[in-house]
Amino acid sequence: MTDIEGASARLAREIGNVLERNPQSRNILQAFEPILQEKARLAERIVCKQIDPSAIDRSRLAGGIPVIRQTPLLLPEDPWEEIVRAVIPAIIQGFPALRAELLVLQKGIDDGTIRLSDFYRAQDGHPVLARWAAAIVVRQVAIDFLLWAAEKPVLENRRRTLQEVLSTSGWDRGYCPCCGELPSVAVIHEKIPQRWLHCSRCGHDWRFSRTLCPCCARESQREMPYFFVEGREQETAFICASCKRYLITVNHIGDLEEHDPDVLAMGMAHLDLLMQQKGFLPMTVSAWNVFD
Repeated sequence: MTDIEGASARLAREIGNVLERNPQSRNILQAFEPILQEKARLAERIVCKQIDPSAIDRSRLAGGIPVIRQTPLLLPEDPWEEIVRAVIPAIIQGFPALRAELLVLQKGIDDGTIRLSDFYRAQDGHPVLARWAAAIVVRQVAIDFLLWAAEKPVLENRRRTLQEVLSTSGWDRGYCPCCGELPSVAVIHEKIPQRWLHCSRCGHDWRFSRTLCPCCARESQREMPYFFVEGREQETAFICASCKRYLITVNHIGDLEEHDPDVLAMGMAHLDLLMQQKGFLPMTVSAWNVFD
């Protein structure tokens, strides 16, 4: 079994384990599984120009300046056409309602109406997206979803090459030291009860104080409050009364257990819904945690 096949099997097993605990999340996990599987394959397979770790200013990183503000992590010359050709069928498999728009997008990319490099070359990509949406009559939300799926393997690929720099930086901020995104989920392990934050954008995990809010840095004299459903104390939502944000959190997870933080977060989408009904906002918006 190749590394890619092994990763695919582990992901499928993780999704199965989460569904045993949270069968109510079946629709979300089944929709996103093809995208997660393709993302994992692409992160191993694609060839991207790598960032030289020695080019990262460690003093700036220690001062709270993430890598993405020191050097671009998404480049015009990245293999975007190869990536979107791989992720479009995966998105269609999970989200068949997007099929027509994604096929129009694919045709626009194939005939040159849409040049993905233009978006990553622009200082402000929003006018580029608006121009694409108007030219091919596709909702911008469909374009945004495609770019989200396409960017993940590139960011994970580059983040892996910077792992040593990131893990030894002494980073103590609530946002990701690699891509600057706020965390989508936190994990607190069983034997050593430290809080680890996870970035769903680039896949980085970093340790963070249990008495600080990652979003507003509000400090409490004791551990910050958590919301949970009775009988499901392992699955909680950290809440901050100051900024009215919450963070899905998995408590007491076994150190030897295989776990994908994104899958864990998707499996607790019912908590996202509950917290938003209570007037809280997610720490960061993910493709699966916003409900209209």
